[in-house]
Amino acid sequence: MRFRPCIDLHDGQVKQIVGGSLRDDEVPETNFASPHSPAYYAELYRRDNLPGGHVIKLGPGNEEAAREALAAYSYATGVAELEAEDIYPEEIVAKM
Repeated sequence: MRFRPCIDLHDGQVKQIVGGSLRDDEVPETNFASPHSPAYYAELYRRDNLPGGHVIKLGPGNEEAAREALAAYSYATGVAELEAEDIYPEEIVAKM
């Protein structure tokens, strides 16, 4: 079994949201909000050679944070192809 890194973004911040609490008409319950930037985690994953991860945008307002993470991950490796798949209109999964 291999570790697959993940960066979940909500309101531009790395967060862990309580499952089932993310709804259009409600503020989701946050289990954990990181003091670190998305790039911080992406750089850790790159440094530790952990491919196959993804960035998940949970709702709107995460575009800049997602770009920051993807740029940090691909910076030193020369990875240019970043696949993205629409899950819901406001949630995009991008593979690192």
